[in-house]
Amino acid sequence: FPLAGLSLATVAVLNFSPHPSVVLGCQHYIAAFHAGAVFTHLRVGHVLPVALVPGFFVLIAFAVMSMRMSHIWMALGGTAISVAVGVLMGFVFVRPKPADRSTPLLTEENATL
Repeated sequence: FPLAGLSLATVAVLNFSPHPSVVLGCQHYIAAFHAGAVFTHLRVGHVLPVALVPGFFVLIAFAVMSMRMSHIWMALGGTAISVAVGVLMGFVFVRPKPADRSTPLLTEENATL
């Protein structure tokens, strides 16, 4: 995933732009990226606490958007659109984990200490 890292590094630098529209664009990308991460973790079968960690960054992006926009409803709508884009991208790029591929770490054979 080097492309994702490069994209996030670019967004991190652009967050310090003096232009509010550039900062808002960065926040929309951050919200979509991390909402997609939440969806991906849930889709591949990770436990709920692991899936909710990237959701914290969606809330931070919403907070930054609400500070930059004139109305909180605009920030909420922008965040909702970004989350929808992230989830749609997750549907496109992430396959659910098949049930037969699930292998537990501890089985009857290797459970001895």
